[in-house]
Amino acid sequence: MTSTIKVDTIQNSSGTTGISINSNGVITTPAKPMFKAKGAENITLTNNTLTTVQFNSTEFDVGGYFNTSTYRYTPLVAGKYFIYAKLYLTYATEEIEFMHFYLNKNGSGTAFYSRYASTGSIYGSVSVSSIVDMNGSSDYLDTSIRVTTTTNSKYYANDIYGEFSGFLIS
Repeated sequence: MTSTIKVDTIQNSSGTTGISINSNGVITTPAKPMFKAKGAENITLTNNTLTTVQFNSTEFDVGGYFNTSTYRYTPLVAGKYFIYAKLYLTYATEEIEFMHFYLNKNGSGTAFYSRYASTGSIYGSVSVSSIVDMNGSSDYLDTSIRVTTTTNSKYYANDIYGEFSGFLIS
């Protein structure tokens, strides 16, 4: 025996829409936690110093869990999140020796991109992504970078070159 339930919207008891289904069968979840942050540009990095990346504005932030003052994402919904971050780096006239770009959970690196520079490279993009389990109360995410070089290194996290984003998977 086959059963069919025909609905356009599923709401909780207070009336908040959790799921909508359009006439083409496309399902949307308008309250699903997600964010996309942009940041500062032309920020000078100190040699061999771990620096928190300043993602200080949001393009969107469903749930309001991104803090533009601390550059942290603290979702209050437990689950697994896909997280992505990217930056653009310049190194003046000398390439970096080492570079580490971290995705941090609760202040510790949970995923990172590491590079030992090759000759001739004085700029480039770096990115890191991961699936991160969040407890929905105190876990937070941010990003940081460390470079070793003898000349002026800078990062760009603005809307052209940088992004810190993520969304709830399950």
